[in-house]
Amino acid sequence: MKYDNNVKDAFIITRDDNSTMEFVPSTDGLYHYDFNLSIKRRLELEKIQKAKTMVIQTVEGIKRNFTKKEQEQADKARRLYVTVGRPSQKIFEDMLRKGKLVNTNITFQDYRNAIQIYGKDLGDIKGKTTRKKPSQMQIITFDKPSPKNLILSIDIMFFYWFDISDYC
Repeated sequence: MKYDNNVKDAFIITRDDNSTMEFVPSTDGLYHYDFNLSIKRRLELEKIQKAKTMVIQTVEGIKRNFTKKEQEQADKARRLYVTVGRPSQKIFEDMLRKGKLVNTNITFQDYRNAIQIYGKDLGDIKGKTTRKKPSQMQIITFDKPSPKNLILSIDIMFFYWFDISDYC
């Protein structure tokens, strides 16, 4: 605790985290600490701590929550899902629950574990995205009859035509 009235008329207390608390005199002469400053300080510290914190979930980290057997079954469930043709999640779960897939020991829970470990199947996400129909190309016609010696050259982006008579 410090007090130096030549610098400032306040008792200054240094905390363990090197922050300070200033006890300043009120109009009656009693020294007090403004707790609003403490609340602001706490909020600032929370912002700093949140800014420094980054949570990343990796597949390896998630796998630690499962036994070796559960991990193997989840891998098999993922392969089976791809083999069956990546149906919707609801349909695949229904197939597993009702036993529509024969000669497999994959359970509904194995598939759920696979989703929890790996997330949605990327091939499923990409495969379910539909192509939008492109807009119709405008056809430009000319009033002038085309010459008989015409060469049409097509590139991915452009159409070129040349009149051979210009080069002969």
